[in-house]
Amino acid sequence: MLLQFRQFRRPAKQQMIKQSSGRETSGHAPGRFILMTITVAALIVASNWTSIYIMDWMKQGHEKNAFFQIAHKVVGTDLRKPEGWFQIALPAFQSAVVTAEAKNDPHSSGESGPPMSTVPADNETSDLPPEDGSGGSSQSVRPALSTNGRKVVFIYHTHNRESFLPHLPDIKDANDAYNAKINITMVGKRLAEELEKRGIGSEVSTVDYMPTLSSYSLSYAASLKTVEAVMQKNKDLNFFIDVHRDSRERDQTTVTINGKKYAKVAFVIGQGNPHWQQNEELAKNLKTQLEDIAPGISRPIVNKEKTAGTNGEYNQSLSSNALLVEIGGPYNSLEEEYRSVEVLAQAFANFYWDAQKVDLPVK
Repeated sequence: MLLQFRQFRRPAKQQMIKQSSGRETSGHAPGRFILMTITVAALIVASNWTSIYIMDWMKQGHEKNAFFQIAHKVVGTDLRKPEGWFQIALPAFQSAVVTAEAKNDPHSSGESGPPMSTVPADNETSDLPPEDGSGGSSQSVRPALSTNGRKVVFIYHTHNRESFLPHLPDIKDANDAYNAKINITMVGKRLAEELEKRGIGSEVSTVDYMPTLSSYSLSYAASLKTVEAVMQKNKDLNFFIDVHRDSRERDQTTVTINGKKYAKVAFVIGQGNPHWQQNEELAKNLKTQLEDIAPGISRPIVNKEKTAGTNGEYNQSLSSNALLVEIGGPYNSLEEEYRSVEVLAQAFANFYWDAQKVDLPVK
């Protein structure tokens, strides 16, 4: 079902896969974005008027009214102050901006997350391909090279509940494609398995951060602790890959190669870290390897500056070999994800072993 690759070194030209289609298109929703912006602005203005009226009412001796005490416990902010109302509206506005930008820019990476109050813990799922790589998806590979038991790649998932609509029959909206069980961690585990087949020791984290977060924007702070802890525990780790799926439309995250659908791969570089050029160089090398194997499978590298609404760092300041990779989107199936993961694993193996000064024998 999946592609067959050489077991080591760079693939020969005759193994290169020709792309049958893969031109990216960009969605356009300026009208919807403008309407959303006006609506949020109107809500903020209205909330300020309301807060002014409430503060005037409080001066009349009602400051200790139970309403504000209950509201503070529920929403976590002081509604007796104008900024309290603004804090409620701001997250929705930021999410709307990010989503609109992602849909209008084919080279961007959508980072919008689910509203914290509506993330489903467990949706009904169906039609799952074998998780362990069995069922004819790929052949067993005896690597010609090996890290001899050393784990050199760490794979983790900052947005671990990112899921896929084809496996969520009860979910129709891509903005709700999040699941506690069927999610991007399955893709990360498959990537680790494929790297191991190619002799590259890999460790994967499937930590579920969602139950501990008060805001989705705190995801990277949570996953940062995971990476820092594993770096202290295992000094052999040299590559740190944060695996996501994007939030874009299917025509922008899918490519047909030799009659089969693949999830497109995109690397995201945070320019908010001091050695982002080195991270970008690693991404360029892997993108070149990807295109050598399967032309059209990758999207342009996305560079993100640190702004008020953008993380712009993505834990990449921890290592010059840290990457964020987006594999497909909410409309892709796990089968399409797994096909691309095998290509990515082979691309990484080609890069990794070419970079080694000494070939390590298999034990």
